[in-house]
Amino acid sequence: MNLMALIAAGVAAYVLGMSGGVMLVAADKDSRSGSGLTFAGWVLIVLAGMIVIGILAEIGNNTA
Repeated sequence: MNLMALIAAGVAAYVLGMSGGVMLVAADKDSRSGSGLTFAGWVLIVLAGMIVIGILAEIGNNTA
């Protein structure tokens, strides 16, 4: 995996993680939104975490 792909994956992880965080805050502020917004926020945060783990695994794989 080249450097540009790692940077793109890092940006994608950042965007997904921040979007998930914003959804969680929005669901906390507005009680009418229900549990769907909270669930979607956690899904985005977990997806961002999986991307970060993939990036770290790829970096470790290339340096070993």
